[in-house]
Amino acid sequence: MLSSGGTGNFYSLAVWRSVAGAPIFTSVGDRNPVVAITIAGQKATVVYLTRTEDLPPIAVNIKRTVVHKLSGSSLVELSHIDAPYTP
Repeated sequence: MLSSGGTGNFYSLAVWRSVAGAPIFTSVGDRNPVVAITIAGQKATVVYLTRTEDLPPIAVNIKRTVVHKLSGSSLVELSHIDAPYTP
């Protein structure tokens, strides 16, 4: 999570590879708190909270589960599932 002093917290998933010493990133987004990360079978499953477009950035109403896989020098989203979320 990155907080640069504003009102938002930005969440990213980073994979550190031993290729040219540079990390590979994919953004989870602004104010989308990460609930869990599981790594198995060369895949990263990330569960985070997000919102539909009709809600303000402070609100969340979706629990999203995304599966990523490292492909070359990119993190590729293989799939995602959304479920309703009530805080």
